[in-house]
Amino acid sequence: MKADSSGRNVAIFPTDAAPWRALGVTMAVMCYLACLALAGLLLAQHATSAWISDVSTEVTILVRPLEGVDVDVEVAKAVSLAKGVEGVTAVTALDKSEAAKLLEPWLGKDVATGLPLPRLIALQLDSKINPDFSGLEQTLSNQVKGASLDTHQKWQKEFANLGRALIILAAAVLALIALATTALVSYAARSVMETHASVIEVLKLVGAEPSFIAKANDKQFLTVGIVAGGCGFIFGLLSLIVLGYFVPQTGTQTTTMGGALLFGPDHVAMTLALMLLIPITATLLALWTARITLLRALAHS
Repeated sequence: MKADSSGRNVAIFPTDAAPWRALGVTMAVMCYLACLALAGLLLAQHATSAWISDVSTEVTILVRPLEGVDVDVEVAKAVSLAKGVEGVTAVTALDKSEAAKLLEPWLGKDVATGLPLPRLIALQLDSKINPDFSGLEQTLSNQVKGASLDTHQKWQKEFANLGRALIILAAAVLALIALATTALVSYAARSVMETHASVIEVLKLVGAEPSFIAKANDKQFLTVGIVAGGCGFIFGLLSLIVLGYFVPQTGTQTTTMGGALLFGPDHVAMTLALMLLIPITATLLALWTARITLLRALAHS
């Protein structure tokens, strides 16, 4: 740093140089993409946990219609048996029209209504008690014609695997963005040195240490990091808010603030806190990378 006529410290290198502008724009874009990747990671984790939690507290009994068998009688037997199982808090039998409605989006109303659909019985479970599914399945097989028990364990495993894959993918994207940002800051630092090589030579002639020259750039990289990171964060936040208004909200989610950033009102604070770490991390990464790059370059010049 050097002082102007008013005594204030000013930057050694001009702040309007091309490397600074390119670095600022690129870092803003990287921070924006990092915010979206982080949001995707959190959304995948939240959706997976919520879906598995819902499915794990419910199992289904299917009663297939058989020739010569009164399916309503068999459904009543299955309901009675399910109510006697410890850990089952509620039993709801769906009639044929309700089962047909579940297939209407794929088959159409007329086709779904005309099919011999199995009757569905939904069992709500107490999360603190582990019901005896094997015993219930055996009892249904012996006493209810055409009945079978679906615990959704296969779907839980497949959806959990999908959720983990999405989380790993989002984490990989974040890691690649961090590596790209490091490379760009390093390139920008070298560009600053090459653009102002004459200034650096003069500083060396008057006895300036490499640490002084590198430290003189800290404020400039700090400013670029804060401005670029802040812009990326703001645009990322606005994108999530806009996206939240176009996503249908159900259950406990709310349409306030763009669907509560797609995560529900209970997760907004955590999401914002984690997203704020991105511009902070980007700024610190820019400072550290620039200092190391400049010191190494000055040591070999």
